[in-house]
Amino acid sequence: MAETELIRLRFDGGLASTGQLHFYECSRSQYAMARFIATVEHFRRTKRVTAKITLESNVEAIVRSPQRGSFIEDIIVSGVKQGMAAAVSVPLSALISYVWQMLLPRTEKSDEIVKELAKIRLAENHQLEIERERTKQRRIDLAELNAWKAISEGERASTKEALDLLRCSDELTDRVDLGLEERDDADRR
Repeated sequence: MAETELIRLRFDGGLASTGQLHFYECSRSQYAMARFIATVEHFRRTKRVTAKITLESNVEAIVRSPQRGSFIEDIIVSGVKQGMAAAVSVPLSALISYVWQMLLPRTEKSDEIVKELAKIRLAENHQLEIERERTKQRRIDLAELNAWKAISEGERASTKEALDLLRCSDELTDRVDLGLEERDDADRR
C-alpha cells in the first residue's frame, strides 16, 4: 500500500469567507489544480514533464468533503507505490510549494534567485554548445533557450519551465558532486 500525503487548498476572502464559492469558478480552480498536482507529481516520480496527462501519468487524488467556515479542501494524493522510488525524493507538498512560488508574483529576493537559476542554466547551455560542437550528441531546444533567457530577464516561469530548471539544477549538482569525488580520488593516488 502506498503512503498518502495531504495537500490542503484554502480559499479565503470575498465569498469564500462566508463558507461559499461560486460553483463554476470552484470547478475551474479544482480542474486547474488537479492538472497542476498531476504534472508536479509525475515530475517527482519520473523527473520528466509530460506534455499530456494520460492514464499512465495520471495521479490518483481523492478529495475530502469541505469543512464549515473558510472553504478548505483536503486532497489525498496516493504516494509512490511500495518498491518504486521517486525520481525526486522530496515530499509532493514541498515540490508543489516550490513550483507554486515560481508561478505566483514573487518577492524581489525570490525573483533574483529565479533569475540567477536561469542565468546558470544559460551559462550551462553555453558549455553544452561547446560540448555539442565536439561530440554532436546533445541537442537543446531553441524554445527552451529563449524561455531561460526570458526568465533570466524577469519573466515568470511556467510549471514546465520551473520543473525543467529544478531538474537541470539537480543534474548540475550531480555533475559537480561527481567531479569533486573524481578529484578526491585523484588526490588520494
